[in-house]
This record gives sequence, C-alpha cells and structure tokens, in this order.
Amino acid sequence: MKHTPHLVMLACFLAPSVSQATDCSRWPQFASNEAYLQPLSIEAANTDDHLNGSNDLEGIIIAADLEGRDLQLDVLHYPGDVTAAAALRVIFMIGRLSDESYDRLVLIDEGERLFYIAEPDLRSVGCRFIWRRQAGENPIALMRDFYSNLYFVETDQAVVRGLNGSLLGDTQRVLQANNEVVLPAWILSAIE
Repeated sequence: MKHTPHLVMLACFLAPSVSQATDCSRWPQFASNEAYLQPLSIEAANTDDHLNGSNDLEGIIIAADLEGRDLQLDVLHYPGDVTAAAALRVIFMIGRLSDESYDRLVLIDEGERLFYIAEPDLRSVGCRFIWRRQAGENPIALMRDFYSNLYFVETDQAVVRGLNGSLLGDTQRVLQANNEVVLPAWILSAIE
C-alpha cells in the first residue's frame, strides 16, 4: 500500500485521453453561454438535420450517418461562391456540437470512405472553435491540429507527414494537404 499514490498517478498518465478530450472542460477559455455553441449538444446521428439550412453553413448541404461507431460525413452540395475554408468550418462545428456517440469522424464522398479523425482529436479542435464572433482559437492553429490527426482510411497513414514543429513549414504542409489532397477528394464532386 505504500506505493499506491504512485500507482494512481501512473494510471492517470497512462489512461486514454478519450475521457478528457470528449468534453470541453479542458478549454474553459472557449466556453460560451450561447445556445448555438453548446458542446455535445446534438446527437451525432442528427448532425445533418441540425446543421443543414443553418446560415452558418452558407448553403452547404451535408449528410451525416452513424455507421457503427463511425460518423460518416459527406458533402452533398457546395455552392461555388463559398470559400474553401467553409468545409473545415463544418467539420470544426461538428467537433464542438456533436455528442460522443462515435469513435471517429470519417469524411466520405459518394460512398467512398476517404479520411478519418478520432473523436477525441476532433473534439479538441471543435472545443476551441467559435463562430459568429471573434473569440476562438487561431484558425491556422486549429488546422494544424486537425491535420496532425487526420488519416487516410485505406492505409491508416497520416495525411500530412513531416510535421516537425516549424510554424511556417508545418503550416505550409497543412495548407498544401488541405488544398491539394483533402478538399479535392472530399468536396469537389459537390461543388456547383
């Protein structure tokens, strides 16, 4: 019993971060009293019903389906005059608003599973994302965190490789992956 406190401390360090990352209490500076920003406030399976038609989506129409423990997200309609940044905004909103009834978000296009991010990693980005006002985390920092944890479904390989902590270098790699890999594969078929 003499070593029990050490074992408890070790268990805390070794325990999975899922329980910590699936609520937003770790980021109190990004808390809000506004109803539209309440973390974990919508059922993951109803994400599309909740967000479609919202002015926040700027005319983007999504389909979200819970398949087992995967929340699959497809973009059905993407207006041609909406910026590419809106696609990530949709993902970050889901990361903040959806409940924790899934293990990973899978980006799909016309039924093809393309990329995934684990729910705790998505939550850590979503909890820090605020929209309709200036208050959230720097969007470039959110993009770097998001892409640091995004993987190809087919190979389980990271979408962005070679991240080394260099602000400019990592940002360049992330933007390149966003513009040349992820967005063309995921939303191109939905752009009108």
